Amino acid sequence: MNLSKEQIDAIQHIKGPALVLAVPGAGKTTVLIHRTANLILNHQIGPDRILSITFSRASARDMKNRFHKLYGDISHIPVHFQLYIVSPIVLLENTLIKIGLDIPLLRIAKGT
Repeated sequence: MNLSKEQIDAIQHIKGPALVLAVPGAGKTTVLIHRTANLILNHQIGPDRILSITFSRASARDMKNRFHKLYGDISHIPVHFQLYIVSPIVLLENTLIKIGLDIPLLRIAKGT
């Protein structure tokens, strides 16, 4: 796989959040997949501390499938690739659980 200098820089970025913006087909998904694996495998950052957000369900599903195809189960903790609208709900739900309130917001939002 041939990666550009900019892609390699983004993959190797480990100091704080990263925003990857580019035109369609430029390799954003590839960068996010390899950056996630780099953080987990080379920098001992737990998958529970990484959140990759995208703008479509199809893209989130594609990222998850491509990640598992390339890296398999590299951690006992699942890696998250999520639709941007789901992320605030997940963060709120996790916060509620941490303070002792087990309120299933995602099930409420889905109507189940």
